[in-house]
Amino acid sequence: MNKRQGRATTFSELKKAIQIATKREFTYDIFAQVLEVAPKMFNHHWQLRKHRHELMIDVPKNIEEILEFPASTVPSPEEYESSLRSELLLRRKDYFKD
Repeated sequence: MNKRQGRATTFSELKKAIQIATKREFTYDIFAQVLEVAPKMFNHHWQLRKHRHELMIDVPKNIEEILEFPASTVPSPEEYESSLRSELLLRRKDYFKD
């Protein structure tokens, strides 16, 4: 078990660590994208700290269970590409809808 697992950290602390490690900017929008792809990977909530709201983020205690999934649920590369294209086409259609 990771020593930080189950303990919340602020978005600011996470942002700083990610930017040092990747040498790239990390924003709320990027975190939102991560949550879109893997919604169960992080618990998050807003908390009032030092007279301002901070986004608190932590790794669920059952992260090992979340990461373990049967091989049958992993799509083949062809299935993945097909579903990705379908999803993108649907989003594009919705985006350009009048």
